[in-house]
This record gives sequence, structure tokens and C-alpha cells, in this order.
Amino acid sequence: MAPRRRRCAFCSEPLPKDARSNRKFCDADCRAGRAKQPAVELGPVATATELAITAAGTELTERDQGAVAALRHLANKIDTEHEIREAALKWAAQNDGAGKPPQIDNVSVPTYLKYCESLGLTPAGRSRLEAAKPQQPGGATGGSKLTLLSQGIPRPGA
Repeated sequence: MAPRRRRCAFCSEPLPKDARSNRKFCDADCRAGRAKQPAVELGPVATATELAITAAGTELTERDQGAVAALRHLANKIDTEHEIREAALKWAAQNDGAGKPPQIDNVSVPTYLKYCESLGLTPAGRSRLEAAKPQQPGGATGGSKLTLLSQGIPRPGA
């Protein structure tokens, strides 16, 4: 007779085959008593955002994580509002124009594009970031900020 698979004490999922004998939960969420979140399908803007973030690779650092999180939130908001508006318009068409669709949000998309540009995820943003990188004659970057600023200031009588 085959040994019975042990199950998670919280969600009743089977434990991994290599689990130690004293293991009771399948993962940290179950151990903390948190319900697992269902997988959410991303909309077109959120999907394109994730692809752009992945393609940016090492250009985005830990210091950019707040802006990246805000960008993801805006992408999901744009997708969700689009779906709600489309459903409302479809419902209104089926019910002889009864009801009013939600107002168009004219703030989220421009804000989303500003975040994309500031993170260098648009062509204009990438060219602006490249232009902002200081270059020394040998092609190497470096020097203090004060030195770089003073190089751009014309000297009187020179």
C-alpha cells in the first residue's frame, strides 16, 4: 500500500514529497493563516507595463521600486476602468440607453505616461536619461557634481 500524502493544515493541499516530518503547512501564507490570492489576469496596459519593466532590466534599481509600484497600480487602474466603462456602455446599449456610463478619467493615463517617461520606459525618457549621464573625454563617467556643474559655467574674461 502506497504511503498517504500528508496535507497542509490550513488549505488541505498536498505537502511536497520532500517535506520534513514536522512540516504542517505548504507555504508561509498558510503558516500565517492568510488565504491564497487567486491568480489575476492582467489587462493589456498592465501586461505591456510588466514587459517594459522586465526589458528595462538593470536600469531600474531598488531606488525606483516605489515609482515602479505606482506605475503598476496605475496600469491596473487604467485596465479596470476601461473594463467597467465598456461593460456599462454594453449594458446601456442593451437597455435602450438607460443609465449613464462612468465618467472618463483624464488623469490616470497622463500620470501613467509621466511615470513611464521618468523611469526611462519611453523613447523620450530613454534619450533624456542618456543625455543626463555625464561623459568625460575618455568616455568614462565620474567626477563630483560640483566639478561637473562648474565645467558648464563660462568664466568671465576667459
